[in-house]
Amino acid sequence: MANNVGVLLATDMQALPDSVEQWAIKNYEDKLSGGASLQVAKNILESSFKLEAGTSSMGAVVSLVQTPGLHSPAYLAEVARVLVSGGDLIVQEPLLAEAQEQKCSSAQTKAQLERNLLLAGFVNLEVVDSVVGVEIAKACTTSSVALNVVAVKSSKPSWDTGSVFQIRKKVSNQNGNFRTSGNYQPVKLTAGETVDDFPLNSKPAVKVDLSSDFKNDEEELIDEDDLLTEEDLKAPVLPAESCAPTKKACKNCTCGRAELEEKEQETKLTTAQINNPTSSCGSCGLGDAFRCAGCPYRGMPTFKLGEKITLGGSLLVADA
Repeated sequence: MANNVGVLLATDMQALPDSVEQWAIKNYEDKLSGGASLQVAKNILESSFKLEAGTSSMGAVVSLVQTPGLHSPAYLAEVARVLVSGGDLIVQEPLLAEAQEQKCSSAQTKAQLERNLLLAGFVNLEVVDSVVGVEIAKACTTSSVALNVVAVKSSKPSWDTGSVFQIRKKVSNQNGNFRTSGNYQPVKLTAGETVDDFPLNSKPAVKVDLSSDFKNDEEELIDEDDLLTEEDLKAPVLPAESCAPTKKACKNCTCGRAELEEKEQETKLTTAQINNPTSSCGSCGLGDAFRCAGCPYRGMPTFKLGEKITLGGSLLVADA
């Protein structure tokens, strides 16, 4: 590990006990060797949490808080920024013993804390012994909610976003021995051949003959047109809309079709209505703007009551 990679202790307390720093030096002796330093960040707040350490500058981070719910996804994302790939993380905070009414606001359960760690990209989660010296905040000790100090250890994946690596593919011989080809290409073995028969830098070639006319094939090709019958080749005859049969209401109609037919007959003008138009409301002859919704004269021109309705001569002449 690089010499400039150190260990960070983060806490929301004003000061950490000396025993906590001694614990960190003892447990991370390998990471602090070679001139690496132990840094301490105090009075951290989740709302304005920003570490002064550079990106990928810490080999391990230990976050010890006495305020429940401080390890949020945003908090853990900032911790992941300063950790190197494969770096260790220990988070410790008061957690709810079980799902219960949160009288101490922002308190979370162990499952919620593990979910936040996974969302931040950490893996290999496990519960470890808590660090002595960091207790529960006094504001939450007076409530009836049961809180336990729990420490969870995890690690940042050894790979980075966008990293590329080659996957080695193994091949076996007849004896079941595996050997990895040097160019990572799968090699197909036939009877009597072993992996040693192929040079490690060889690339199996695949040949495709595009000149074949398939005349010598044993399988016979079927013309799909031969599967069609004369009925399939006939164009379908669609019935004309004007010829479509009209359903009529039954004698004992209960679906409402009989009432619709009666309304249609009522709206049709009879010969007597055309020759001697009358109106019970007196507005039928004034035009559609003055006619009722069910007026039989809707769509007809204005007329005088008692006179036969006729269309003007210009309306009967087709446009040129």
